[in-house]
Parts: sequence; structure tokens; C-alpha cells
Amino acid sequence: GQEAPSLNCARIRTMRAIIFSTPETKTDSVEVRELLRAVRVNNMRLETYDPTGKQGADLCETYGVMDYPAMVIVSEDGVVRGFWQGKFPTPSEISLTTGYV
Repeated sequence: GQEAPSLNCARIRTMRAIIFSTPETKTDSVEVRELLRAVRVNNMRLETYDPTGKQGADLCETYGVMDYPAMVIVSEDGVVRGFWQGKFPTPSEISLTTGYV
């Protein structure tokens, strides 16, 4: 008999959505709720940091973030796929960056 063809299933890669916001950032707005929904829809792991804290400040330096709020999307292999500072991205911008529509 013949062997069944092997199925090459691609593994879904997990991107990190890193949000930098100060305590003064309004996080209960419609804009932020939509942003968080887009992160979930696009299968990203959400991380939030206060840029005034040690870990947040270190990551800001790593990614070159100098204005808040900010968001950096990083692929599994460490490549920055999306970068916004001074404002949060729209859900459409997130989808375009991640390749999901």
C-alpha cells in the first residue's frame, strides 16, 4: 500500500504586545478596550509596563520608547513588527502589523 501523505502543520507563532503606560494613562476608555480586544483577536501575549518602573524603563530603553502611551509588537524571534508611541494603535493597524485581517 501507499503511505499517507504527511501533513505539515504550521505552528502558530505567538507575538508579544508590549504596552507602556503611566498611571495617568486613561485605561478604561473605549480606545483601550478596542486595543485589548484586537490583541486577543490576533493571538498576542499581552504585557503591560509602567515606564517609570525599573523593568519598564529597561524595556523602553531596549525598544527605543520615549513617549507614552506606547505599544511594541515583537515576534517570537525577537523582531519588532509594530511600534507606536505617543498614542495607541488602532485595531486595524494591529491587524495589518500581525498579518491577520
